[in-house]
Amino acid sequence: MKVFISGNFNVIHPGHIRLFKKARQYADRLIVGVYSSTYASQLDLFSDEARVDALHRNNLVDEVLLISSSLKAVLDKVQPDFIIKGREFEERETEESQWANANGKRIIYSDGDPLFSELDILSLSNSPSSIQSRMNSTAEEFNIDISKIKKNLSYLEKLRVTVIGDLIIDEYINCEPIGLSREDANVVLRPIDSAIFFGGASIVARHCRGLGAQVKFVTVANKLGHNVAELSKTMELDGIELEIVDDFEREEIVKKRFRVDGISRFRITEGSLETIHTSIERAIIEKCRSLIADSDLIVFSDFNYGAIPEQLPKLMTENREKNCLIAADSQISSQIGSLLKYRNVDLISATEYEARVSLNNQDLGLAKLITSLRKQLQSTNAIIKMGRDGLIYETESELQVTRTGAFKSFNPYPRDVAGAGDSLLATSALLLTSGLSLHEAAFAGSLAAALQVEKIGNLPLTKEDLIAYLSS
Repeated sequence: MKVFISGNFNVIHPGHIRLFKKARQYADRLIVGVYSSTYASQLDLFSDEARVDALHRNNLVDEVLLISSSLKAVLDKVQPDFIIKGREFEERETEESQWANANGKRIIYSDGDPLFSELDILSLSNSPSSIQSRMNSTAEEFNIDISKIKKNLSYLEKLRVTVIGDLIIDEYINCEPIGLSREDANVVLRPIDSAIFFGGASIVARHCRGLGAQVKFVTVANKLGHNVAELSKTMELDGIELEIVDDFEREEIVKKRFRVDGISRFRITEGSLETIHTSIERAIIEKCRSLIADSDLIVFSDFNYGAIPEQLPKLMTENREKNCLIAADSQISSQIGSLLKYRNVDLISATEYEARVSLNNQDLGLAKLITSLRKQLQSTNAIIKMGRDGLIYETESELQVTRTGAFKSFNPYPRDVAGAGDSLLATSALLLTSGLSLHEAAFAGSLAAALQVEKIGNLPLTKEDLIAYLSS
């Protein structure tokens, strides 16, 4: 049984892999047709040889054919039992549908399974050399100028950054199993030691500072809170200007991770989950309003615990200076939230889950998903994070030319996933502000995330961390 898929395949992203895996459910042989640059001459494509070679190297694909003049001629030659097309073609007449109707064949309309398992992994090693190897091969494949990224990293010390968002305390509690409870058959754990990390938006601020920028961090907290004095000391040592809007009713948000053998077994979240008072919201807005004129980059790091009032992003986008870039990330994995309040920002960063929840759509393929998200938010640049499967990005130029691309993860076997998205957001936003393209900024953000997940706990990256890999 043979199944046939055709397309441009300019960049092989996780959405294509999903579609290939879906195809293999229907047949034992997958044949892919690639439209040549002459056949799709209106598009800006990589060379025919490069796109065909990329598909040949994918072990889900059995045969690759270049479509130079006639799709019908290729279908007559292949005689597939099934053809797979994207859902957006379901109500349209296409060359495939005409051929299928004439030959009694079936077309399956699908964008692949929307919830992804994992990509094919090239190596199980996470040694520095393997991360380096993945990075270098990606840079070569996608024509990334590493020297340009290094050069722009040196510009970051000139940037003035304001980070706005929730303060979260991450507590790591290392435990050992001591037996099985006879009463309820649960594993009994005994704490061995613990460590406290400043997470949430504070780690985004520390990443920005570690990468060289001048940083102000705005958050809401009870100034008499248990960890606020230590936070103030840490920020002062880092050289970050801390702006706390005092809320004496607020309990610190503490996320406790109980870990055994280096793996988080379960989590507990403590602290204030209720909506903050309107007077506190007004104080946050006024504090942020006063910082607009002094910012080259504003980063909203939203964990949906109340530090970013609903109307604040709109106010900041409408009143910012001409050359000020705004980036946003809104975590809604365990809280109620939405990306939709971040309309008109320059860069939106989200997980696939966050994008689907915000758009209320579980069926779109990845390419359609990121386009829909970016257009819905009227954002020039968007990144969708895929965890160990890497990321997909999309950008639109002033001439309304859209470019979509993807990078596989440089570190698909992380030691600790906490903070991966924060490091990616900080690095990508800073380098985008420095003048790099999203293509280049997302590449550097991918490297930052790969290095971050090698660490246990939320620890800030430094410019030297990135340069060490970029220089090898």
